[in-house]
Amino acid sequence: MKSHKNDDRDAEAIAEAATRPTMRFVPVKSEEQLNVQTLHRARERLSAPHGAHQPIARCAVRSRHRQRRGAQS
Repeated sequence: MKSHKNDDRDAEAIAEAATRPTMRFVPVKSEEQLNVQTLHRARERLSAPHGAHQPIARCAVRSRHRQRRGAQS
C-alpha cells in the first residue's frame, strides 16, 4: 500500500481500477435526481429523533417562524 496520497497517485489508482474487468460503472444522475437526493438527505438530518442536528433544526424552524411573523407586522 502506498502512503502519502496525492493527486498523481489518485489518478494512477483510478486508471488502474478502470482497466479491471470487474469494474462496474454507474449512470450519471440527472440534475433532478440530485436535487431529490439532496432534499431527502436534508429531511433525514433534520428529522433525526436523537441526532445532534435536532436542536439546530428547532432553532431554524423558530427563526423562520419569527421572520414570517415580523414580515406580517
